[in-house]
Amino acid sequence: MHFKSKFRMTQLVVLIASIASLVTSLIFFFLYFHLYWPYRALFNSEGTYFDTQANAVYHEDSGILLLPAFLLLIITLALCKIWHYRRSAQTPKYVD
Repeated sequence: MHFKSKFRMTQLVVLIASIASLVTSLIFFFLYFHLYWPYRALFNSEGTYFDTQANAVYHEDSGILLLPAFLLLIITLALCKIWHYRRSAQTPKYVD
């Protein structure tokens, strides 16, 4: 039994783009949960919070980091679907 299949370069490019998009999405999720989530209830009316222990000012605008995280996650899912479709369209053929 010998299976013959041809690996396409576009499948590799789509897979690499999908992985890169996933990693970038995870970075944005990490930044969101690190810069915004712990201080979400502590912002004043101006949208800032001063942490006296770290001497840092956190802004309420950091919550916007969630949008690119979800957008990149959607792109990752779309690229994975494209990769799976292209891979399943290229079924291995049985060769005697």
